Amino acid sequence: MSRAARAGRGAWRCVALSALAFLALLVAFAGPAFAERRVALVIGNSTYKNVVALTNPKNDAEDVATTLRDLGFEVMIRTDVEKNAIRPVLKDFSRLVAGADTALVYYAGHALQYQGRFFLMPTDAALEDEDALKFDMLPADDIREVLNKVAGIRIMIFDACRNDPFTERPALRTTPTAPQGQTRGLTRVMRPQGSIVAFATAPFDVAEDGKARNSPFTRAFLKWSKEPGLEITQMFRRVTKDVFDSTGGRQAPEITISLLEEYYLNRTESDRMFWARIRWSSDIGDFRDFLSRFPASEFAPDARFRLQVLDEARKVLEEARRKEEAAAAAERERKARERQEQACAAEAARVAELAGAGGKADLTALKQQAECPATAGRVDQALAALATREAAEKARAEAEAARIAREELCRKEAAQIDAAAATGKRPDLQALVAKATCPESRGRIDTALAEIGRREAAEKQRLEAEAAQKAREAQEKAEAAAKLAREEACRKEETQIDQLATAGRRPDLQAIAAKTACPDAKGRIETALAAIAAREVADKQRLDAEAAQKAREAQEKAEAAAKLAREEACRKDEAQVTSLTAAGRASELQALAAKSICPDTRGRVDLALAEIGKRELAEKQRQELEAAQKAREAQEKAEAAARVAKEEACRKEAGQIDGFAAAGRRPELQALVAKTTCADNRGRIDTALADLARREEAAARDKAEAAAKRDREAAERQCETEQAAFDRLDRGLEAKLSGFAAGAKCPRVLEAVNAEIERLRGEKQAAEEVCVREAGEVERLRGLGEAAREELGRFAAALTCARLKPVVLASLEVKPPQVPDVTPPVTIDPATRITRAETALKRLGCYDGAIDARRESQALDAARTYLRHRGQSVDRNKVVIDETLLARLEAEPEGRVCPLVCGDNEVVQDGRCVEKKERPKPKVAEPREPRPPRAEPKAEPKAEARPEPPKPQQKLPTMLGI
Repeated sequence: MSRAARAGRGAWRCVALSALAFLALLVAFAGPAFAERRVALVIGNSTYKNVVALTNPKNDAEDVATTLRDLGFEVMIRTDVEKNAIRPVLKDFSRLVAGADTALVYYAGHALQYQGRFFLMPTDAALEDEDALKFDMLPADDIREVLNKVAGIRIMIFDACRNDPFTERPALRTTPTAPQGQTRGLTRVMRPQGSIVAFATAPFDVAEDGKARNSPFTRAFLKWSKEPGLEITQMFRRVTKDVFDSTGGRQAPEITISLLEEYYLNRTESDRMFWARIRWSSDIGDFRDFLSRFPASEFAPDARFRLQVLDEARKVLEEARRKEEAAAAAERERKARERQEQACAAEAARVAELAGAGGKADLTALKQQAECPATAGRVDQALAALATREAAEKARAEAEAARIAREELCRKEAAQIDAAAATGKRPDLQALVAKATCPESRGRIDTALAEIGRREAAEKQRLEAEAAQKAREAQEKAEAAAKLAREEACRKEETQIDQLATAGRRPDLQAIAAKTACPDAKGRIETALAAIAAREVADKQRLDAEAAQKAREAQEKAEAAAKLAREEACRKDEAQVTSLTAAGRASELQALAAKSICPDTRGRVDLALAEIGKRELAEKQRQELEAAQKAREAQEKAEAAARVAKEEACRKEAGQIDGFAAAGRRPELQALVAKTTCADNRGRIDTALADLARREEAAARDKAEAAAKRDREAAERQCETEQAAFDRLDRGLEAKLSGFAAGAKCPRVLEAVNAEIERLRGEKQAAEEVCVREAGEVERLRGLGEAAREELGRFAAALTCARLKPVVLASLEVKPPQVPDVTPPVTIDPATRITRAETALKRLGCYDGAIDARRESQALDAARTYLRHRGQSVDRNKVVIDETLLARLEAEPEGRVCPLVCGDNEVVQDGRCVEKKERPKPKVAEPREPRPPRAEPKAEPKAEARPEPPKPQQKLPTMLGI
């Protein structure tokens, strides 16, 4: 391959690698599709018959049901549910949740808490007494039990207050006409794993019903549940913020989420989510789908850019791949041709070598393994030549053998004839005539018969016969030499043919074919001429490929020129779109989009038409604003008249406030707080209530001081009683001391008891340390095996740890001295060994499961944890709870070996992990209806503080318990 061709291939390879590197930056993957069955129960109770009626729960339930249906839920909606209908509703919903992946319960209305349980209130329920709860209310536990049938997500949403209605019974028994500040009652429920519990307000607070169609909480929930692709944790954070802001900080929802994975109510994918998923994708179809679904998105320009880049990269890669494949194919063909030519030359030389050596087997093997097509013919020719040569040599050998046999026979007959001639016995010579087989014998006989007279003639004849024999032998040698010369000339000619074929010299080959006398040369020449013709065809194809490459490069230049022309047209279209947009000529813009050849003009025209539409809309809005201004002026006139009337009413109300303040009538003043519309009178009421609060506070302070004095006296009496009991207590038993300390209230007595307990524990710890040391020595001696058996026996006799001695004796297979001889050796059955080990590990803080011999796997894990904290790392598969480990565990002193590990929301308290308790927010006093005056109040009324408005620097509290 030429240097230019190699350089071209390197350039294309660089381009291809660059494109691949760019595409590698665009890799992304999308998550699998998710399908689930969702069910929901929605209850809204508004029309209460025996307590304050609510305005919005029915509206809330209907709107929530509509939204949930849009989100793919199968919804059961019930409004104003009475006592006799609440259980059938729950039964129907229990059937609906069967097989569901997600279940949601939404409740809006009254609810209450009693003795740690939570109840939803039907519309005809009456709080006549506490026993009515069992028959008139629906426990939230029943709803939770139904939701527990769902293996997936369980959601409970309560748009209700969380205060205790029994402490505010008069507020629940007001007249049917509800005040503006209506509230709904409910408190905390348990937090089950894999569930979401949403409260409209914080613990001990109330939830507003709202003056609009929906309550503040439900309004925020409806808003954010429709947001596409919003994870449920983020959704409830936004709900919490909206409620907090819309109520001025008076209401802060609390959301408890216990999920291991993300969950989405609205799974619809937004353009931002879609873009985040495909942003680095290398699939052109992803960006086409994005532009099809979100053509006006803020990410649309980026999508079009990436689509263009991917398309260009694809074209570059395809072109580079095609050229690389073509170059690789040409290179493979060239190398194959070179390999074949080299193989042909090597195999031809090998054939000549083997033919000269006469290796028929090697020639046959070479024919079977040959790579060159012409080798088989050469091998066949060589084998035929070898066969001819072998046949000639065989015939020559046979002729020579026959000649020698004839000569030997003739010599024998001649000897007989000579003997007969020498003796002159004619009958013998005549007899030899009949028996002689040698042609010379007859003459010899005739010669003998001629006797001596013809001896000279016979001698001359013999000499001539010998001369003829020598001439024949010389002729045969000359013929053999001529044949060898011809074969050598043919071999040289074959070598010359191969060289001319390699050099491609067609005329020289044709000249040799015309004058050659070798039978194999013409076939070899024809093969060489065919190979030269094949190379000439390959050269012609290469020239054609180079011409085609030049044609493609010319076409690419033409396409580049066309692309420049399109870009120029796009620039002109862009300028025309800008001018038409400024003039607001929409029809001309549409005509331009229809006839333009620029692919981007359509998008620019769409944006321009949208801009013109916005301007027209702005003009329309301006006209509407002018009309609204006129309406406001008319309204201001009406409001001025209303203000005059309101000022007169405020003057009358001020006189009423002064009268209530002078009489100390707090309920009437509190009722005016809810009803007054006069700003000045609200301050007047606050001042009056503050004066009453100061008087009540002084009375409460006096009462508290008296109660504190009584408490101090009672505490002193308690200390005297506990000290006397402590003096009588047996101080040698830690269990009794601990039990006494658990019930002790007096600090100084408790301090003395704890000191005694610490003293006993110190003594016990010292004894336990001795047991640990002795257990370690026992383990060491047992590890030495039979060699330390005697020493282990001596050590067992000197043991001071009582519970360790039976274990040592059992390992020695001897009976304790105090046991009779008939008692079998001390052994511990496996079940007892496991339970005793679990008990010891639990005492050391390494095991928190149940004491059960079937939990051997958990006990092994706990034993491994214990050994690790004692500095001994052991593989779990090698941990064995035997008598030695049991003795070591039981010899440990009291106290934790394995540290207590608590969760993020837990703290250590009294050696246990307990959930963190957040300090409750100060309860905001809600206005109440005036209470009927009592003849003889049993207790001083408590002061109620007016809620302060949120300060500017106040931050939104975090209410998500995740």
